[in-house]
Amino acid sequence: MLCLGCAFSLHAQESGSISGLVLEKGTSTRISDVNINNLKNGQSARTNVYGVFNIFASVGDTLSFNKVGYGPV
Repeated sequence: MLCLGCAFSLHAQESGSISGLVLEKGTSTRISDVNINNLKNGQSARTNVYGVFNIFASVGDTLSFNKVGYGPV
């Protein structure tokens, strides 16, 4: 299972870049090559070798995280 940690600050009607870190639940191992999709605006990103990602999003958007071999988040 994936575990997500994000750092962002958005207020109502705002948009901006969201940075985050994807970790394996229970081990805190960073996970690379996780696909992140913004289901509202269609943008996508992928975690780097350190499990870090950046994606553009607005308040109210939904992000989907997927990687082969892991269950959905």
